[in-house]
Amino acid sequence: MSNHNRFILATMAGITACALGYYLTAVLLQMFLQWLAGDPAIFQEIYRDFGDSLILFILRLAVGLYCGVIGFRVGWKYFGKFGIPGVLSPYSEAVGETPISVRVYVNGEDESGQLARLEVFSCKLPAATLHEFYWADNPKPLVIRGKDGLYLQLIKTGKSPYDVDNASDEPVIAVKVRTRTRVLHSLESVFGQQPTFVVQESKPIAYFRMALDYVGSQTDANGMLVCNGNKGLMESVFLKQPKVATARADTQSTTAAASCDQAHEKHQSDPRSATQPAT
Repeated sequence: MSNHNRFILATMAGITACALGYYLTAVLLQMFLQWLAGDPAIFQEIYRDFGDSLILFILRLAVGLYCGVIGFRVGWKYFGKFGIPGVLSPYSEAVGETPISVRVYVNGEDESGQLARLEVFSCKLPAATLHEFYWADNPKPLVIRGKDGLYLQLIKTGKSPYDVDNASDEPVIAVKVRTRTRVLHSLESVFGQQPTFVVQESKPIAYFRMALDYVGSQTDANGMLVCNGNKGLMESVFLKQPKVATARADTQSTTAAASCDQAHEKHQSDPRSATQPAT
């Protein structure tokens, strides 16, 4: 079930609850007043014009609106969890507007002068935005606004130009923490260290950690990019490559193989490529 269908069903449940609340308010109130009067004749005499009064209309409208809100909320939760058995599956938002926490840490000193890992940026980013950036071949730089006028700029560049043993196949990701006018921290993913995906025990929370180092330093990791969120959501963002990207990679491999075959056939058919006998 999509989010759109879920909203429609919850709205229908809210409208139904609103109509029932509006109608039943008059019926139940009339039954209560008849019981209070003790005699239908007395009820007709005392409450003759009560059914057409403005007070009753406002009361019915208020109760109807309240029931409508409750009905929408209950419907939103119910249809999201169970759907319509046999018709619509439960709502699933593996990747969408659900936020993922994004933080940047660097090594430094705390107030007492002890070595500590300091948080220099924190924000929440929609999962779909992060998923698109992480898997795209040449994504646009991602700029995220955080607290206190800080910005996080993520840039995916080419693969490492250095020949490092056990280097990661992941492209280099540049991470910049900055204000509008100057860069405070310019970091990049560490060559040779792949990101780690850790699931927290006893809690449905997962962490994606990427070691960072200051640009040009080529030393041990001096920082870290940490993303955390619901386990299933995090798996969908960082572990499940989109089918489009997978198909593109397969196509590139097939094209490269075909090019090699064509070059080999051309080489075999070219008489100039034949080995000349020694004279």
